[in-house]
Amino acid sequence: MLTLLFHTLRDLLRPRHDPIIENLALRQQILVLQHTNPKPPFRNRDRAFWIALCQWWDGWRRPVPTVTFRTLYFFVALSLDRRRIVHFNVTTHPTAEWTALQLRRAFMFDAAPRFLLRDHDKIDGDAVVAALDELDIEQVVTAVRCPWQNGYCERVVGTLKRECLNHMIVFNEAHARRILRGYLEYYHGSRTHLGLGKDAPDGRAVEPAELGPVRRRVMVGGLHSRYYRAAA
Repeated sequence: MLTLLFHTLRDLLRPRHDPIIENLALRQQILVLQHTNPKPPFRNRDRAFWIALCQWWDGWRRPVPTVTFRTLYFFVALSLDRRRIVHFNVTTHPTAEWTALQLRRAFMFDAAPRFLLRDHDKIDGDAVVAALDELDIEQVVTAVRCPWQNGYCERVVGTLKRECLNHMIVFNEAHARRILRGYLEYYHGSRTHLGLGKDAPDGRAVEPAELGPVRRRVMVGGLHSRYYRAAA
């Protein structure tokens, strides 16, 4: 802990704010992993650390930067039954009105769900509540700073970053949408989920060896691949 404090005080003399806090968070995680127990416990002081850090630094759920240093914010509506992303969009200026519009677009043709689970984001203002009432959707709000209560959606946001956006140089909103459309084709039709019995959200039939040799289809610009059987 003294080492952590020493490095933090040293970094505070540097001009940039966000990297300092990010390094503090990473060093604390390393200290947890270096506990002598093979499976290090998450102790009360570790919980207190993250509670305090979340109050001070909101960058732990960092949005996506572009090549011109603009910040992109993503809207994702996830159906929990098959882990399908029913709607997404990108903007540089998220507002309650923009979010309400995305909700209406998400359920423009499909029947609206009975419930919508969301967090305490400040952007979910009166316009969002009005849109939910208009769509006859009952909102279920998670507890304050409890992202694990909406774990499926938090996980899919992390998946979009780890498996796609972190490997791309994004130029603008239109480019981000094009990238994500390509990834969602792979995500829905090819990417398997343990929670779905190793099936894909849109379904993926098991292909017997009699269909032919294994072939490869490049997806998401070569970032991912789909392997399938087909006749020679």
